[in-house]
Amino acid sequence: MIGKKVRNPAKGAALRVRVHRLAHYIDQPESAPPNARVAAHAAKAARVEGLADYAQRPTGGDVREKCIHGGARGFQATTRAGQKAEMLALAEVSAHSKDPINHYVLSWPRGEQPTPAQIEEAVDLFLDTMGLVGHQTLYGLHADTDNVHLHLMVNRVHPITRKVVEINQGFDLEALHRAVARIEYAQGWQREAHGRYRVQADGTVQRDRHPPLELAVADAQRVRNRQASRHAGGVKSATQMAADVAAPAIRAATSWTDLHTRLAALGLRYSRQGSGAVLWVGETAVKASRAGRDCSLLAVERRLGAYQPAPEGWRVAARPPEPDGPETARWAEYHAAREAHQHHKRAAAQAQRATQAGEREALRAAHRTQREALWRSVSPGGWRGRGAELNTQRSLLAARQAAERAALLERQRRARKHAQAQGGDFLTYEDWLTAPTAGPAHRRARLIALLLQGEETLILQARDIRGFVAVVYGRRVDYRRVDAPDGPAGFVDRGREIIVHAEHDATTVRAALQLAAHKWGRFQVEGDAAYQALCARLAAECGLPLGHPEQQGAIQQARDDAQRATARGAAAARFQP
Repeated sequence: MIGKKVRNPAKGAALRVRVHRLAHYIDQPESAPPNARVAAHAAKAARVEGLADYAQRPTGGDVREKCIHGGARGFQATTRAGQKAEMLALAEVSAHSKDPINHYVLSWPRGEQPTPAQIEEAVDLFLDTMGLVGHQTLYGLHADTDNVHLHLMVNRVHPITRKVVEINQGFDLEALHRAVARIEYAQGWQREAHGRYRVQADGTVQRDRHPPLELAVADAQRVRNRQASRHAGGVKSATQMAADVAAPAIRAATSWTDLHTRLAALGLRYSRQGSGAVLWVGETAVKASRAGRDCSLLAVERRLGAYQPAPEGWRVAARPPEPDGPETARWAEYHAAREAHQHHKRAAAQAQRATQAGEREALRAAHRTQREALWRSVSPGGWRGRGAELNTQRSLLAARQAAERAALLERQRRARKHAQAQGGDFLTYEDWLTAPTAGPAHRRARLIALLLQGEETLILQARDIRGFVAVVYGRRVDYRRVDAPDGPAGFVDRGREIIVHAEHDATTVRAALQLAAHKWGRFQVEGDAAYQALCARLAAECGLPLGHPEQQGAIQQARDDAQRATARGAAAARFQP
């Protein structure tokens, strides 16, 4: 959520008019005159009356708002007319401030709407943070097509001391940002991406200075440190070899040609990738910056000039793996067995990818044949005047085909997991010395058993298009959950659009996306920010395309976030002591 201060553009206007009009706007926005927003900012006496009207009757052109909840604090009077008169009388007491009335707005994102109890709590937190507890306050929650927002009209004149309070020593916007952070934390609202303050675990509010970036960098650094210190199988890691072998050669190079020559003699390569560079240690790529800060592309370009690639056909000497520590008598034998295992694993994975690609292509061809058969099921021109029936039949066929495709993809995913478990990671050097034959087989069998047990649980829970049944109603097809066929429709296919009713349910949205992808290939998603974010995440998980460029960017971001989360989880599991 966000908070803002609405300033008075006409500071010379009457205070009485401002109070009455803005208070009236807060309470009855739907009946306010078309110029209520402007009139609410009229003169010192007019400002008090105008602000009260503004919070009751907001308008903006032809768009009418509606006050769905309102209230007041710090008044003796119980009627709105009496409260406006009371606020005006207190505001005119001070001769030192021409305009002691402040107008603030708290706005929630689309898709979020607080309850009346949450509004009262938000007002309490706002007044407490601003240092205005006990001050006269009028407020109203307005709803329009974009979002809901709370207007607050506050009298800075203290009702007892009659002194004008200077909020946060004049920095009231900073106090407003702290109030927003407290409300978000207390009520669980979505936090703005660049929020200024954040509530800590102990309840204190602190300035947020790019914490996500700092945490991401620190987390990445911890993973790099762990990867650099872990030498699986008694072999130096690619990161360690980059730092120990490549870095000195890069620092000693006097030109790009010299750099490529030195690295080629060591069996290494330096190449540009994206906006940075990578070091190739055999078939393993390592970010150049991991070898050292002075080895990054930017640092090397500062020293040697613009990047120059190695000439075509550049020969790189073969570099055998190096043992991590003193080489033992059986290390060469272990390395040969490990290389054979990796080669077999890569060949099996490549063959499996080719087989599964053939299965997917065969299914696509079968589905294409079924769609053509549906079109040819009547004589030429027979569908003329029967568009609704044709759309219904196509929707049912697309749902069945989407379910078949989902089943195939899930079966292939299980097969890949089984193959990974069966292949497994080769034993470390120490384990290989103690159990060179029985160890791996026992480990693979245990992994497969655990994996199969987990897959049985997944199969019992259909969380996609297969978990829905289609019910035809004239020109539309309703899709309901299999476990609740008489319940409300999760989504409805209307031919050229699919309307999702349960837009916050991941299972329903996933099924609707699968149906849309199978019907149209590429499509566009419309809805609030939360719904579009959910669609982007599910599309990234299922590999589904969205048509809008911004949605493609959101899908890529969701895919990158998922990969980073998977990498962090794998790293945490791998390096857990």
